[in-house]
This record gives sequence, structure tokens and C-alpha cells, in this order.
Amino acid sequence: ELQAERLFINTGAVPVMPAIAGLEQSAHVYTSTEALNQQLKPRRLAVIGAGPIGLEFASTYAALGVEVTLYHRRAQLLPHEEPSVAQAVAQALEVQGITLVLASDIQQVRDTDRGVAVISGGDEQVYDAVLVAAGRRPNTSQLGLAVAGVETDERGAIVVNDHLQTTQPHIWALGDVNGGPQYTYVSLDDFRIVKSQLLGDGSYTRAQRAVLPHVIFMQTPLARVGLTEAAARAQYGDDVKVKELPAMAVPRMHVDNKTTGLLKAVIQPSTGHILGATLFCQQAPEVINTIKTAMDAGLPYTVLRDQIFTHPTVSEALNDLFAL
Repeated sequence: ELQAERLFINTGAVPVMPAIAGLEQSAHVYTSTEALNQQLKPRRLAVIGAGPIGLEFASTYAALGVEVTLYHRRAQLLPHEEPSVAQAVAQALEVQGITLVLASDIQQVRDTDRGVAVISGGDEQVYDAVLVAAGRRPNTSQLGLAVAGVETDERGAIVVNDHLQTTQPHIWALGDVNGGPQYTYVSLDDFRIVKSQLLGDGSYTRAQRAVLPHVIFMQTPLARVGLTEAAARAQYGDDVKVKELPAMAVPRMHVDNKTTGLLKAVIQPSTGHILGATLFCQQAPEVINTIKTAMDAGLPYTVLRDQIFTHPTVSEALNDLFAL
């Protein structure tokens, strides 16, 4: 039994195992967590799920020479990203040698004397291993939260207010377990919120958070902050302007011989506000933070357009990207 004046729950999230016949019984099926803790290098690998985790593992294993097949239940890859960028990502994965099976309907997974068979849409393919990357859910099932009067939602996430307090004010929930964006840097920011209450004036809450960038770490990484063009037009109508820039137009990409990719900016002409940006290119995880900082500071897009960046760097691509 644990007793304290204040309790902080930060148990993270655990992999979701989809309801596919034979999946949990197979000796050749791994979650992303298990794959990280084992020296797993099959010759043929099936990845189930094309979210960030699935894409990252598929790209990494392909780079190691593994024959990768990526199963995705949707007809389109990355449906919440810019369509042109999603198409560029799909092409890049195929160039890596990854086989994409979109709109897949996996009926069964079963072990055979040749490995593990995946049956989807009547087609059967055999692999050495299957990696399940179907998302993660808050790790709360074994905590007995109901006994403590701590409420959870339908996904098992702990319900919190903007101060990250649960339905019991002396209990806080931080990180993936509270149902927020599942990023390490969000979990770290959760600690700032709690620190503000314990050691500060309590003024910093989730409501004060600015825009959150996200990154998918593939061989060519994808990063986005803010709105896509479609989301911006739904909110601002015709007061939206966009520009796309192929990665091969950036000198540094040629220096590194990494010209795969596409960059896109979304701005509001009437105010000069940066509404969003998507970078599918080398150094995207670094450069996206420059755009986020400009957005947080309320700087107009012209600041990035006219900024003097060092050469040759990926950052100088912002001069051309924001030359709208």
C-alpha cells in the first residue's frame, strides 16, 4: 500500500494488439517495445500499422537490408498530412524497397514451418517475423484507479484538467497516460506544468501551450507544425496562401546527396501569420523548430523569408519556402 500527500502517475502507454486471429498466439510476432529490446533482424518482415511507429520501424529495417512489407488498413498513407507530402513519402518508401499494402484487411496470422503467414484479402504471404505497430494506449489497466476515485475515459486515459490534476486534486497524471499527444517532449512539458504548481505560481497550464510540432523519423524524416492547407482553408477560407518547394531545390541537399523530399508552407496573407509548415527532407526535425519559434513569437512569415541563414544549410531553404 502506498500513501502520500501527493501522487504523480506517469506510467506511459503500452502497445495495442489488434483483434486479428492468431496474432497473439504466434511465436514470431513482436510489438515495437519488444523489437527494441531484442536483436531482431529477419530477412522478411511484415509491419502491421502505418502510423509514426510503423513507418519508422519499416524505414529503419529496410535500411538494414530487410525485405519489408507494410500493411495499412486505410487506402491512403498519412491521411492527416498534406496529400502531396503523403504521396512523396509513399514514393520514398517504395524507393527504399518497402512494399505498401494499403486498404488491407488482415484476417489471420498463423505460424508455418516456413515462418509466419499473414492472410490479407485472400492473399497469403510468409515472413520471418511480424511487427505490430497499431498504436499505443494509456497504461492504466493494472492501477486500480477506480478504487482511488480517479476517473478514466473510454480509452483508459486518466481524465485531467489543464493543471494535469485528476478527479482527485492531490493526484496528477503526466505523459502518455493522460491521453494527450504521445510525444516525449509533451511529457517533459507536463513536468513544467506540475513544477509551476508545486514550486511556482501555478500560472503555466496546458492552455498556455503553443503549437506542437511532430516528427516521423524515417530515412527521410517528416516534420509538421500547425495547420495543413486543407485545415487552414476550412478555418480561414480564401485568406490562405501556400507554397511547395522540392527538396532538390535546396543546395545543401545536393551537398549531402539527399535530395528526396518536399517542403510546404501555409500562411495567411492578410495578417502575415504562419499557419503551418510541413518539411519532408533531411534535417526536418531541426528546422521545424525554427518555424515553431517564429509562430510562437507571432513573427510574420516575411521574417523567415528575409532572414540571413548560413550557407550551405537546410535552414536557408526557408528563404525560398516563404517567398510567397
